[in-house]
Amino acid sequence: MDCEKVYNRITGNVKLFIQGNGFRKAVFGLSGGIDSSMAAYVLVDALGKENVTALLLPEEKMKLKESKECQQLILKELGIKHYEIAIDGFLEKFSSSEWTQSENALMNSKARIRMLLLYNYANSGNALVVGTSNKSELLLGYGTKYGDLGCDLLPLGDLYKTELFELAEWKGLPKKVIERKPSAELCEGQTDEEELGASYEKLDSMLKAIEEGKAEEELNKTFNKDLVERILKRIKENKHKLNTPFIIKAR
Repeated sequence: MDCEKVYNRITGNVKLFIQGNGFRKAVFGLSGGIDSSMAAYVLVDALGKENVTALLLPEEKMKLKESKECQQLILKELGIKHYEIAIDGFLEKFSSSEWTQSENALMNSKARIRMLLLYNYANSGNALVVGTSNKSELLLGYGTKYGDLGCDLLPLGDLYKTELFELAEWKGLPKKVIERKPSAELCEGQTDEEELGASYEKLDSMLKAIEEGKAEEELNKTFNKDLVERILKRIKENKHKLNTPFIIKAR
C-alpha cells in the first residue's frame, strides 16, 4: 500500500466532505486504540487542530490504565481540545429497568451512551461526529448499531485493520498505541481477536477473498472450515447494521 497516497486521499476527502456539508469542526471519541488514534491524526491534518475535539468517555469502574496512557500520548502529541465524561452514571439508570438486562444489552448500551454524548457535543458546537470503525469491523458487523456505528462519516472505513496498522507505522503513531491489543472495551479483559476467533491478519485475508467473490468451498481450501462458516454467518447476520432503517411499503 502506498501509505502517503492513501493518507493524503483520506485527509483530502475528509476535508471536502465536512466543509462541503457546511461544517468546519469535528468531534470523535478517543479510546487510545489504534483506530481512534489514527482518526485523530487524520482529522488534525484535514481540518487543523483548532477544529477538532476529542471526547474521552471511560467507564471508570473498568480502570483501564493502558487506555488512559495511550489517550494522553495522543493528546500531548496533537494538542487537541478534549473533554472527559465517565459513562458510569448513565449506565446506572438502566439497572432500574423493569426487565432483566442481558450482558449484550449492557455492552451495547455503553456504545450508545457514548454516541449520544458525541452528538450532544456536535449539536452544541456545530460539528460533525466522526466514527472510527475500519473496513474489517464494518464487513464483520463488529460494532453497535446506533452506537459506535452511529456517526456522520467514517474516515477509516475503507481500510482493513492490517492496512491501518501499516498506515500507523508510516505516520509514526506512538509505539505503545500501535502495540496495544485491539479492544472494544465493553467488558473486562475483552480483546477483538479473541472475540472474533482469529487474528486480524487471518480475518483480513479471508475478507479480501470474500470480496473477490470466492465461494465457501474455495475459502475452505485456504482457511479453517469452522472459521469460514462462523465468519460467513457473522457477515450475513450483521449486514443490517450498515443499512438505513427499512421502510415498509404502504402502497
